Amino acid sequence: MIHNFCAFGPCMARCSPNIRCPDCERVLYCSRDHQRKDFIHRLRGCQPAFEAPSSSSVERRQLSILLFPADEDAPKVVQTEIEIGPDPEKPSTKKHLLRFQDFLHCPESVHMPAGPVASTSPRSMLFLAFDHTLDDGDAPLNRAIQKLLGDGPGFPVPLRGTVVGYRAREPAREFTQFLDVSLKDVPALASFLRKRELP
Repeated sequence: MIHNFCAFGPCMARCSPNIRCPDCERVLYCSRDHQRKDFIHRLRGCQPAFEAPSSSSVERRQLSILLFPADEDAPKVVQTEIEIGPDPEKPSTKKHLLRFQDFLHCPESVHMPAGPVASTSPRSMLFLAFDHTLDDGDAPLNRAIQKLLGDGPGFPVPLRGTVVGYRAREPAREFTQFLDVSLKDVPALASFLRKRELP
């Protein structure tokens, strides 16, 4: 099952697959009211995922990511769909697209490596993605991360809103290839959050 959440502001309601941005048709909403109110998405512009000549050249597959919901006590693994299509600049290269805005409610997000390159096969690295406004007072503090870190030291700026944990192949070379994560990756992400210092 694909879990997508309403793209409007701090709303974390499950979205309807039938209520989409009328322009890009990729961003989903829980209601027509939230669709109309999401002017920030439209102001920043929305574009199709790939400039591919036909939709038949785009493959889709399921990917497991870690979701740290702002209003829940624990992270969870959710399935989402990624698109794999030709890179417009190098058509022979396959490019992966994960629509972070389905979870983060913000067209611009911050992606941080969360640890060293793992000796998995293929080699990979964990990352955290969150809204670009780290200290947006309008978004709730991330309760899942607060519970995970307990009373000890943590990330130097309180993370607000939903946070996504994912794994990507390393070295990334020219494009990102996403790999599945599991709850076994949570301790490594917690360790990163306890030690991280902002530049």
